[in-house]
Amino acid sequence: MASTWTSVVAERRPSAWAWQRFTQTVARRSGRTSTAVEDTHLLHHELLLSIDQIATVTGAEPATVCARLAAARREQMSGNNG
Repeated sequence: MASTWTSVVAERRPSAWAWQRFTQTVARRSGRTSTAVEDTHLLHHELLLSIDQIATVTGAEPATVCARLAAARREQMSGNNG
């Protein structure tokens, strides 16, 4: 990120740009791409970030973050019943 700092700070949402690069790096190294729902769940339930903080980090709207958290709850519920 340091080598492209000028272009990063020119981005509309620099934190979202950094988040995207971070998740791409994790996916490349782990061999598995996480979904936006999984990422949102991790940020909220494991790292204890608020909805607004998650929106800032990921570049998603707060309503989108809420929808992803609801989807994560549904996925957990269907996994527990199946």
